Amino acid sequence: MQKKIILFVVFSTGVIALIYQVLWQHMTSILLGSDARSATLVVAVFLLGLSFGNYFFGVLSTKIAKRSLFLQVYGYVEVLIGFYAIFFPNIFSLFFETYPQATDGLIGQIVVTCILYLPPTIGMGATIPVLTSVLPEGDAEINNLHTKIYAYNTLGALLGIILGPFYIIPEFGITTGLVFVGIINVLLSLFYIANRLEGNIEKINITHERLNIGKLPQWFYYLLAFTSGVSLLCLEVLWFRIWGLTIGTSFIVFHMVVAVFVGSLGISGLLLKKYSDRTLIFSIALGILLLAASYIVVPYLPMWVSNARALMTNHEAGYPIFYVLCFCFLALTLFPGIYFSGRLLPMSYALSAKNGKNFGRVCSLVYFFNTLGTFVGSVFIGHLLMEYISIDQVYRLAVGLIIAILFVAGIFYWSRHREFKDDKQKSLIFCSALVILALIFLNSKWNRVFHVIGTFRDRIAEGYNFKGPFTLPPMKALHLEDGHNTTVAILKGTHPLDISIMVNGKADSSILGDYSTVSLCAILPYLQAPKTKHLNALVVGLGTGFTAGMLGRFPDVATIDTVEIASKVIQLNSYFQTQNFDVFKNPKIKIHLQDAFRFLRRTPEIYDIVISEPSNPWVQG
Repeated sequence: MQKKIILFVVFSTGVIALIYQVLWQHMTSILLGSDARSATLVVAVFLLGLSFGNYFFGVLSTKIAKRSLFLQVYGYVEVLIGFYAIFFPNIFSLFFETYPQATDGLIGQIVVTCILYLPPTIGMGATIPVLTSVLPEGDAEINNLHTKIYAYNTLGALLGIILGPFYIIPEFGITTGLVFVGIINVLLSLFYIANRLEGNIEKINITHERLNIGKLPQWFYYLLAFTSGVSLLCLEVLWFRIWGLTIGTSFIVFHMVVAVFVGSLGISGLLLKKYSDRTLIFSIALGILLLAASYIVVPYLPMWVSNARALMTNHEAGYPIFYVLCFCFLALTLFPGIYFSGRLLPMSYALSAKNGKNFGRVCSLVYFFNTLGTFVGSVFIGHLLMEYISIDQVYRLAVGLIIAILFVAGIFYWSRHREFKDDKQKSLIFCSALVILALIFLNSKWNRVFHVIGTFRDRIAEGYNFKGPFTLPPMKALHLEDGHNTTVAILKGTHPLDISIMVNGKADSSILGDYSTVSLCAILPYLQAPKTKHLNALVVGLGTGFTAGMLGRFPDVATIDTVEIASKVIQLNSYFQTQNFDVFKNPKIKIHLQDAFRFLRRTPEIYDIVISEPSNPWVQG
């Protein structure tokens, strides 16, 4: 009974951890600005703290002998996390109200994010190594209980990602929500503190054979944990972008994607029963095939979503039904590949070399390398690399890492397992099939026409709807660029001047079609401005640059600060330089690559004119 209660609390701490992350991420977007950097920094520091916690408490598992004492220590750590959440708004206000200049540069943003989120997340990193150390009664439970702990904690995170945005924030708000969840965190911690587990952590007379240890090198299991972390977190970050281009950028995108990833990983761990090198290689191979299938499906998803929307009326009752259908499309695409790839982490621990004394320490090392991999995957590949290569190239890289690890596993497996050592025909067929798969997969490119035109905005059936599930019109974009927070395309119409810029699937501005709008956005506020000789102006959003360029033509406008959040919009503005009066060569105009909210909080300037371009902000932030 006591063990069941503890497992329930493990599930609950998973719920609480993801609610914390949702609330913290909302607050950090206000502090650092509503762009991909703030979201990436929160996730990265969250994962970095978990990795440190995994390592530290794994070392501690070899220093504390009694099971009950180690669980009590963890209980007090959870109490501290709860109190940290309760008083977090006060700590946050130091940087938001008192010292906002601390987050002016990238280094400052990293330091402040680490100060805010490393202390609690290091404590959260204790969950898996501590529970894996204290709950098993004997050798038979070491692998099985670890997998249960992983699965329950992950499924708890799935519930947390639902409760956070759809219940806690609407009912309590962010500040009160943190206090409420922090109090629950403290109360649940009392179950750990009051535990009555008997015996020591160390299990005597346990051999490798009784633990069903794998025959591959120990470093391979650590490498597998690291690589799976890199690949899966990179894919999760990519799917935030892909799903935003599919159903439209809104707050629900993040929660849908995280729900599918976390749910797939949790169910995968819960249903995992067999631990062997053969099962591991089988799981890796199936994961690769199914992730490759999800890659192939991506270009067609916007059309399927558009078909579903075209079948529904614009009635309020259709709104939840439509998003349930969207979630089903996402789950059917992602669940199979993530399910089999999600086996890699618990199996990395189960097959690692360990004994009755160091199994908690080995668990911490496996999770340390995995969480370190998630940090690398989210920051360096899923975020920074996106400024230089396209989404589909990053996707292929993420799956290519798993293909590479499968080759390494296959080489060692065939060399160490006698039954496959002389079976050259099976080995040759297996390797050839993987090589062919890798070559086809790594050389295929997406037709991204639906990412460009933004089919999620269609309310009625268009010419491309209902033409078959795998039909795509030809790509007609002059240019397409992916950045870490935007996908920008340049489209040309039938008229020579009909050039438009599409940002995340929506027309941000065009010279011909939006001429009256973008010009009047400059003229009307100018006519209402004070009659002075030195007007200061701010334009939020560059777009085609026509609004800023028009404003720069007026002789009594002295300075124009143009703030643009997307680097690719600035980069592709060369297509409009003849129509926008060449904004980059106008000495009055200064372009700032920054979030406008953060820029306005820190600039000492007082503006006579403030203009939003586009004039109809339509996405979150």
